[in-house]
Amino acid sequence: MINYNFTHYDSLDSTNSEVKRLCQQDYPEGTVVVAATQTVGRGRLGRRWISPPGNLYFSILLRPKVSLDVLSQLALVGGLALAKTIKYYMGDTCRVTLKWPNDILVNLQKIAGILIETDMDSCLIEGTPCYLGIGVNMERAPELTAYPAIAFKDFVTPIPDTAEFLNNFVINFNSMYVTWQEEGFVVLRDEWLSFAHGLGEFIVATAGKEGQIEGEFLTITEAGSLILLDENEKEHIISSSEVTFPDIEDRLGFINKN
Repeated sequence: MINYNFTHYDSLDSTNSEVKRLCQQDYPEGTVVVAATQTVGRGRLGRRWISPPGNLYFSILLRPKVSLDVLSQLALVGGLALAKTIKYYMGDTCRVTLKWPNDILVNLQKIAGILIETDMDSCLIEGTPCYLGIGVNMERAPELTAYPAIAFKDFVTPIPDTAEFLNNFVINFNSMYVTWQEEGFVVLRDEWLSFAHGLGEFIVATAGKEGQIEGEFLTITEAGSLILLDENEKEHIISSSEVTFPDIEDRLGFINKN
């Protein structure tokens, strides 16, 4: 288990950028940076994370003692902990799901996202520096985003206290983080799948040199990679990709990515 120390800011360029700066000053694992707003918040694949006031933005400095080839699983571990925390407040009236690899949806609309950044140049015996950045829509759902967005206030009144929410997330995450390092993602896989968005649905994956692949979202591997079954019954194992769900998105009227 690690100790968590929280530092709060009214505004930052990015909580991930600040926690990286603190890492370079030898701050310990478990340092948590929380900001009321971000001026240049970042999302996955270089997208901007729109950060209006009233929501929760935070990053955690981690130094997992795992091999470099499994570091990407940290997004799945963090996502599972976040989905469980959100589900605790939402109860059974809403459907909380995980969109592989790093988004949390409520009733098919995005409520939270995760960005993992690593510092491969600073790998030390105590672990590789990783910055786990999370944004949760508490009061406001940003407009004109790639995925339709939703906020806690649309479902829960009053919305959760952010300090309490963050503390509950840390409790969930800490347990899973330790388990992941000691036993691997395989121990968490079934629970992750219980939250999986779009299992059995038609998906389109843009996966590196293979280009665009279409087929059924079959499952995820014990290592957390997505398995896609194409029209020729061939399985594709995808470890890093942009995944879309055209059938679901057409039904919901998703806007084009900006």
